[in-house]
Amino acid sequence: MRAAPLAALVLLAAAAAMNAAPRARMGSGGDLEILLPDTVLSRKEVTRQLTSGLTTAFVLRVDQRKLSGGARVEIRYDLWEETYVITVIEFDGSIRKARIESAKLAEWWRGSALRVLRAGTPLDSVQARLQVLPFSAREEADAERWLSDSVSTSPKKNAATDSRSSASGLLDVIIGTSVQRRPILEFRWTIRVEGGR
Repeated sequence: MRAAPLAALVLLAAAAAMNAAPRARMGSGGDLEILLPDTVLSRKEVTRQLTSGLTTAFVLRVDQRKLSGGARVEIRYDLWEETYVITVIEFDGSIRKARIESAKLAEWWRGSALRVLRAGTPLDSVQARLQVLPFSAREEADAERWLSDSVSTSPKKNAATDSRSSASGLLDVIIGTSVQRRPILEFRWTIRVEGGR
């Protein structure tokens, strides 16, 4: 079952050299749009994460002088349906959802412009940072809540203070090692804006 998405992602490597940097353009209404490169998906760390069945979050932050913005893309591989479930959250809070066949993920990625900020006027270039995180913010909050409830509702013994601090320490260790979203990878670019000033 996992061979199909893995094969599709491996095919990205051939096209990756052609799309090594993001593209930026001014969209309708003065919104800055970013198209991310295929090289992000073709990295082995990302491929492994994408095919795991866990959600992978791609968090994009864009800065230009006093302007800041960003977008988030969450992708989860549905093992039973052999499709990718995608949620895009753009700078203004608008949400787009899609369900993509595993072989079409690269095509969707190449063609999906992310609206990251409302510039109003054309820009020359922007600084961008993309973090690839092992799971979504919602999953992180759910896991933290579950872990916290599990520790706080465990049977209380007539134990000394050190046993309570031990449970609290265990919670900190679990959250610190498996819930906090440390980036799998991070990319930084200076991107020229097509049709900019």
